[in-house]
Amino acid sequence: AELLRPHGLDLLPADIAIGNDERGMPTVTAPGLEALPVVPLVSLSHAGGRAAAVALLVARDADAGLGIDVEPMRTLPERFAAAALTPDEREHLGPLPPDAHEEWLLRCWCAKEAAAKATGAGFAHGTGIPAIVAVSPAGETIRVRVAGRELTARTCRDGDLVAATVLRADDGGSR
Repeated sequence: AELLRPHGLDLLPADIAIGNDERGMPTVTAPGLEALPVVPLVSLSHAGGRAAAVALLVARDADAGLGIDVEPMRTLPERFAAAALTPDEREHLGPLPPDAHEEWLLRCWCAKEAAAKATGAGFAHGTGIPAIVAVSPAGETIRVRVAGRELTARTCRDGDLVAATVLRADDGGSR
């Protein structure tokens, strides 16, 4: 509701409905929204009893997407790394100190999930399968190739929660 107020829509949270399109991506409907030159993008995530959402407004004609993913820090099953990342992707974690591997493994998983959501590709076969191409611990970013694009996932850890967000913009880049 707060995002829409500067655009002349004074809505209550109950006036806004979040549903899903045919691909399962969140959609937003609200009275008066169709008349605005902007549309809200929304992404949702939940894991381990926690939930997160991110929203922003983009031009109605923009080709943009938004993704978020969260995971609680925990001791990961022994086979998680092999299931979550390919051998080439795991190579990006090699230079990290051993005590950082588990956190960055979760950051990579969240980055892949957020990038898949931002492109609408999910974890489909072919070009829709997200792939880690670079990890930058200093910048807390991870580059992900998905659906023919390279996107930057911004990652963070807050206490026992790891998160990643991706904004896919018109130019195929991300912010």
